[in-house]
Amino acid sequence: MSLPTEEDLKRYDPIKADITVVLETPHEQDTESKRVFEEKVRHVASFRKHLEGMEDYSTIARDDYCGVLSALDYLCFCGEIFRPAPIYSNMLPLTFKIISDPDSTTMARTWIEGSRYVLGINVAKHDTPLMLIGTLLHEMSHMLIHKLRRQEQIEGRPMLEYLFGATGHGYYWQRLARVVEARAYEIIDRRIDVGRLEAISHEREASGIVPSQAYYEMCYGGWESSDGKPMAEVASEYVESCHNVRLNKEALQEMAFPNGGE
Repeated sequence: MSLPTEEDLKRYDPIKADITVVLETPHEQDTESKRVFEEKVRHVASFRKHLEGMEDYSTIARDDYCGVLSALDYLCFCGEIFRPAPIYSNMLPLTFKIISDPDSTTMARTWIEGSRYVLGINVAKHDTPLMLIGTLLHEMSHMLIHKLRRQEQIEGRPMLEYLFGATGHGYYWQRLARVVEARAYEIIDRRIDVGRLEAISHEREASGIVPSQAYYEMCYGGWESSDGKPMAEVASEYVESCHNVRLNKEALQEMAFPNGGE
């Protein structure tokens, strides 16, 4: 969970360069592109409305997932996730694994098996359409970074591995997720949450690295909470609070079971 060093910034980093291209690519303003853009926005709105009438998200059809993922890819990632890449002969197919486990702490997970994306969603951890869409955007950010990383590996170009993070929520993911969430705010709904705060906390625990203030500024600089407090400050307080709660919980468990519960 580190920022690039001064020395790193002097080097060419293909992953960072590729993400920059994605983030800075605007939607075309010609008539056809505007039509497609509006069509994708309507598709996401229709998906939300469909979910609002459902009590059990495990019954969502695969085609519905495919449709909204395609729309979100176009709207928030400029179509880069499912665009054919040199490392693959065509667009990566997507396999869904839907589970319903309310006792699990995992909301979703994405990985690549061979030349296929696998997206596992724990529907029991989602109770609103916006929560589910936020999770999809979270996992799609992993998809894009994994795709770019794999391409650089195959083509033999050097990468700054530590910027991926111990859990995949490091500098690259946070940088991409910040802009994805901002786009979702503008296009879909300002209540969208892609889980950036939780991701920083998760990464902090797994890596053992305490995020610097510069890191929080990279993630949240210029953003404010609903009460006008700088989000970089809110994020720092939240992550350290979660860390302290975990330590306190472990201390209580050790007091209650000093011999490991035996």
